Amino acid sequence: MRKEVRDTMDGAWYDYATAGDMWHAGRYNYVAFLCQQAVEKMLKAAVMSYKRRLYPKGHNLLELIQEAGLSLPENLLTTALRLSPHYLVSRYLNAAGGRYWELYNESIASELLAQTRGLLEWLKGKIESRP
Repeated sequence: MRKEVRDTMDGAWYDYATAGDMWHAGRYNYVAFLCQQAVEKMLKAAVMSYKRRLYPKGHNLLELIQEAGLSLPENLLTTALRLSPHYLVSRYLNAAGGRYWELYNESIASELLAQTRGLLEWLKGKIESRP
């Protein structure tokens, strides 16, 4: 596996671990943001692995899935679609329509962490199985 693919995957897991730290700190909006970032990085690693070129700029998870040419199981696609808006909504008043930190609670954050882990593991398996 190429170094830039491995490094990008490691960055995804680093963000996921940090999302767990934010859960423990009660900073639930940052759990959502970091889960989105973790999946974004893993998808960018998939693009680099599958297409053998740098990934496109952007944060739309559906576009990255399409760029990589992946066909995700329905539950994992749903996870990606749910995570994508958190890139903005979890951090900006104008995107959230108000106080973004009030849009998240422990239950939402726990669900996002669990779903994100499943998606990351699936993507990791796809990337590592590439010749």
